[in-house]
Amino acid sequence: MANNPTEILDGEEQALEADLMRNQNAIKHGAKITLNWAQGDWFRASYLGYREILASGGMRSGKSLAMACKMYEYLVVPGTTIALCGRNYSDLRKSTLRLLLYGEWLKDGTWRAPIIPPQAIKSRDYIGGFITLWNGSTIILLGVADETKIRSITVAACFVEELDRISESAYTEISMRPSQYHPLGNVTYAACNPLYKGHWIYKHFVGERNSLRRMHFFPTSANAKNLPDGYIESKEGLSEDAKKRFLLGEWLDTNNGVFNRFDAARHVVECRSSFDSDHMQEIVVGQDLGGGSAYAGFVIAGRSNDGKIYIGEEWNKKAITHREMLKWMENFRELTRGVCVYDSANAVAKNELENANWRCVPSIKNIDASVDLMNDLFADDRLYIDTSCRVLTQEIEEAYRNPETNRVNKTKNWDCIDAARYAIWHLADATRERKTEDDFFAIF
Repeated sequence: MANNPTEILDGEEQALEADLMRNQNAIKHGAKITLNWAQGDWFRASYLGYREILASGGMRSGKSLAMACKMYEYLVVPGTTIALCGRNYSDLRKSTLRLLLYGEWLKDGTWRAPIIPPQAIKSRDYIGGFITLWNGSTIILLGVADETKIRSITVAACFVEELDRISESAYTEISMRPSQYHPLGNVTYAACNPLYKGHWIYKHFVGERNSLRRMHFFPTSANAKNLPDGYIESKEGLSEDAKKRFLLGEWLDTNNGVFNRFDAARHVVECRSSFDSDHMQEIVVGQDLGGGSAYAGFVIAGRSNDGKIYIGEEWNKKAITHREMLKWMENFRELTRGVCVYDSANAVAKNELENANWRCVPSIKNIDASVDLMNDLFADDRLYIDTSCRVLTQEIEEAYRNPETNRVNKTKNWDCIDAARYAIWHLADATRERKTEDDFFAIF
């Protein structure tokens, strides 16, 4: 729908429609759906007088099903208008709309009917953003990246998918829309994955202690009966922070920090003297090149015999030339055996390095994955920075996330961080003999 608003699920829609038609005779108005304890607690919260209710939980924890069921509870009252909001249409089509309109296959092989029986639907207008029922009730579909689109609508309740992708000002505008009379009350319902306690969502629902607001926690384990066998176990490879967020449904106590496990008192030590073959299994140059007049960052990083990773030296320079880069790196050719984890967005630099007989390993694209790795290494006391690396230490301490989007803010002050995380990602995989181009993507 992001590319063509007449399609809700692109190529998947025909298959979903076919499932719907094959099973239509089995669909009954008000078909029974069993909610787990977390979904049930959230579902009943509107009966207790709350006016803003958030489902915050892990991956596949059942938030969307609870949301879809609550939407239907509103819609069965004739003439009800509700709003289903997301940052854009594509956020809505992935979960709630699928459950509302098409149903889904469960892990036991049975097909669960859509929440709204197809015979109850009068029309679906995805261009205009309306789904209407024969009883006069209506769902308004709202993409709220432009919050001005929310103004002037009147609904009984608002339902917000992926609240963490929506700004605080947009949510404030959404929460003011419910005012149409409804026996269930005028409520704003929302769902998100947990982030960190400095985020506006946590402060809004927990920090401000408003008696009309309620946050409910959905651990993935609560929905285990509806998940494929081994699904939760398959996520054991996630970082510790990711497990807390995406499996346990916990909010991280990071105060907007990116490298929240870094402690200068523990992780900044004198280690440059250990960079030799007696102490290190592998040593590389990590490189991040700025374009034009920007700064470039370099580090010398090594994996010790006990598996720990050390940053032993840094270099940070503005408007560097390739000749200057090669001259500095030449000091470490023997130490590193000529291996550079390079800024793969810079093809010219790669050519210069290879012409000078450096073996180039391309950098990782995924910022969040490399940040998670560094956090885990700091948490386990397996990553250390030499006392001379003052620029890198300062960059780590000042790195932050956008409080509205939770995205890492990459500023000009990430020159040495980028060089370090490229090298660390390469060194942390002690089982590989050599990483190949297929293991990496360009960093943008």
